[in-house]
Formats: sequence, C-alpha cells, structure tokens
Amino acid sequence: MCLMGNVNPLEIAVRGTPEEVKDGTLEVLEGSGGEGIILSVGGGVSPGMPRENVLAMIEALREFNGRRAASAVASAS
Repeated sequence: MCLMGNVNPLEIAVRGTPEEVKDGTLEVLEGSGGEGIILSVGGGVSPGMPRENVLAMIEALREFNGRRAASAVASAS
C-alpha cells in the first residue's frame, strides 16, 4: 500500500516561506517514516507555488533521506 502525503498546498506551498515548506515537508516525511508515501502538494504542484518553495521541498526530501541512510548505516555497524 502506498499513501499520498500532502504538504498543505495553499497555506504552506503557495503562501508560505521556503523554511515553512521545508518544515511542512519534513513533518509529512517524519510522520510516515518515509515508507510507502508519495510526497505531494495536494496531488501536484499548486498553481502559483514559487520555485523557491519547490526547491525547499526537494531539499527537505534530500535531508530526510540522508538522515535515514545515516541511521541505517549506524544500525548496521
């Protein structure tokens, strides 16, 4: 099973700052544990979402995945 996890499309993605988008994205990823989730902003990129906010979402995903990978390596040691 795979769920679609949404960062708030209007209040955060369109109207929020890049930092708010990053925080909202990390909240969705941490809530799911990063397993079986399609990271989303209401099903796609919301009209009017600033480029900086799209990049902040990607940055949050990379940060989350980096922490997961580091944790997996530490657990295997």
